[in-house]
Amino acid sequence: MTSNLLPSPCRVAGYSDLLERRLRRYHPRFQDAVRALAARHPRLADLAASFPALLFALAVPRARLDPARAIACVVDGASLAQAATPADLPLWLRKLPPEAFVRPVPRLPDGELFSPTDREPPSALAQARAVLASARRRHRRARA
Repeated sequence: MTSNLLPSPCRVAGYSDLLERRLRRYHPRFQDAVRALAARHPRLADLAASFPALLFALAVPRARLDPARAIACVVDGASLAQAATPADLPLWLRKLPPEAFVRPVPRLPDGELFSPTDREPPSALAQARAVLASARRRHRRARA
């Protein structure tokens, strides 16, 4: 039996509208960089939904971070954990919304010694800021 189903223009337009809404959630100062990276490959664009922090970290890399290897991992279809490793990005950042990123993502702790704060602030943005602040405090304490 042959299928009569073809990808509809509405579906593609709906996807691009959804992607555009997701990209608009990033800080206005960084939207162009994030949008340019997302436009390079559909798998990179998918990060806007699956791992916004990774998309941001690759589009706006911190000093001395070359995002090329992590970008290649994403484009090649590696898992999110495998793609986050060369970007030196902890997986717990997946939970944060795009609005949480207003500057390049610094090195943050990961592993058994670190767990994000249990306190639940009233909004997603406040929660993201609280988690990042908690991570910075715990990282400073661990290094001391």
